[in-house]
Amino acid sequence: LHPNPERSLQSALYGEKNPVEAITLHKTGLMVIPSMHTLKDEKIDYKKFKKILDRLDGVVLIDAPPGLNENLHTIIDLSDEIIIVTNPEIPAVADAIKVVEIVKEKKGSAENCWCVLTKVDEIRHELSEGEIEMALEIPIISRIPYDKELKKSIFERVPVIHYNPYSASAIEYKKLAAWLVGKEYEPPKFAPLMRLIRGLRR
Repeated sequence: LHPNPERSLQSALYGEKNPVEAITLHKTGLMVIPSMHTLKDEKIDYKKFKKILDRLDGVVLIDAPPGLNENLHTIIDLSDEIIIVTNPEIPAVADAIKVVEIVKEKKGSAENCWCVLTKVDEIRHELSEGEIEMALEIPIISRIPYDKELKKSIFERVPVIHYNPYSASAIEYKKLAAWLVGKEYEPPKFAPLMRLIRGLRR
């Protein structure tokens, strides 16, 4: 994204810009307030962050930093709903369990908490969806396959929904986006054929 220091989360937090002025319109259509560095490197001021959120309309997604630091607690306090993004490996799920416990402690329950599984390879040494749901005690709303197109898009630094909109991972991301705004996404019936054709061309 190459954020501009003058239009960033930090400039809004420190009062240099109002939240609307700090927004960058990404070419994908998303309106983003980018951070100049990861939020785990600085302590978030609850009141200042809440003031920013109160000025924004629509669905506001906060990309929380990994780890169980103090900022995670602040972001959970400020959020109406929480989506825990993890992968089907034991260490990752163990960390996710800790986050669910924090949510229960702060919100009284994990009723508005869901899980998104990423890097799903469907290999034998992976935890199953059922095992993960049993451990977390929250529903899994999306399973993003770690397919070749996703790996290539990461290398090219292009969102997979633009790199290959017919790939299995892109379709799952579109389903997730639709879920976030209360809609349903019906993937193209010819998507498997397009994946096959794209594969033959490479």
